[in-house]
Amino acid sequence: MTWAHDRGERSIVEASREWSRRHPGVSFAWDARSLLDFGDQPLSELAGEYDLLVIDHPHVAEAASQGLLAAFENAPDPNDFEGRSQSSYAWNGSCWGLAIDAATQVSLHRPDLIADAPTAWDEVLELAREGRVLWAAKPVDAYASLFTLVAGVSGSDPARGGRFCSDEAFDEAWTVLRKLTDAVPERSLTSNPIDVAEALATTDEFAYCPLAYGYTNYSREGYRPHLVRYRDVPFAPGTNEPRGSMLGGAGITVSAASAHAEAAQEFALWAASAEVQTGIYFDAGGQPGHAAAWADPRLDALTDGFFSGTGKSMRRASLRPGHPAYMQLQNAGSREIWTGLRERRGGRRVLARLNELTAQMEETA
Repeated sequence: MTWAHDRGERSIVEASREWSRRHPGVSFAWDARSLLDFGDQPLSELAGEYDLLVIDHPHVAEAASQGLLAAFENAPDPNDFEGRSQSSYAWNGSCWGLAIDAATQVSLHRPDLIADAPTAWDEVLELAREGRVLWAAKPVDAYASLFTLVAGVSGSDPARGGRFCSDEAFDEAWTVLRKLTDAVPERSLTSNPIDVAEALATTDEFAYCPLAYGYTNYSREGYRPHLVRYRDVPFAPGTNEPRGSMLGGAGITVSAASAHAEAAQEFALWAASAEVQTGIYFDAGGQPGHAAAWADPRLDALTDGFFSGTGKSMRRASLRPGHPAYMQLQNAGSREIWTGLRERRGGRRVLARLNELTAQMEETA
């Protein structure tokens, strides 16, 4: 099971076909779920049916604690992967997934409509007031944007130590997002990163988005009518660097219920190798997690500088807590943040709820 986009589906399907060519006794049948289900659907609904699962790393701790995943005994070195991508699949001393896909929140723009991506939030807001900005702010994406800004302001990962973040960090982040909400079209609140990329790539209505997960596909010639350029997130308020971006990406895992666990892990390790990541996986539309891919001049040139242009955000990204109860915080917190922005609420009510959810998560065994 993977997720339904060229980045998540065609890449792993083509890699599987090559593996079958090299190993004639092994065949694959891939299914794909929506981006929403990829982020929200419990793995307990899938692990009994599939041998291989491409998942979002925040699900790892819960799935591993429930005995749904098989640990990798010969795990690769996390330093072989970009930023903290591979580290995000570790929990309780074991490796439960391989970071075949790396992503974090970045900015995107149409280089034929604006020359450069803004680095300051004042510039972003000015563009938004001119009607040139679309933002990915569906509930989970609004959560990601707040997480990014809070982490950037504070210089540390949110949702630790019994509270989501400090009052000061939250106030700065919330002020920016409230101003952004007031300046962008209402459709931003129902848009995800793919929606935004499609809008920029197929129409001339918008020129820029400050926060959304990157997709190399839209930076490849011929993928859509217009090329979309991805660059680092705007500098965190009060800093001069693009830090704090909430880490995303996707990892390949093996179900503990698989009757073919050894063969599945062998394929997964191959799919995560530098050879595959810089070759067939990328060429089929994938967004590799291996550090060799992020440093490869060929891949960078074919994506209009995607890897070099977003590398700082990737290496300075923030990480969500690796906790079995984390998804309860993210799901409830996403609704709280989105409602607060949509209804133009004061931030302290939202922060109180996020702090409460963080404390509840950490109190859960």
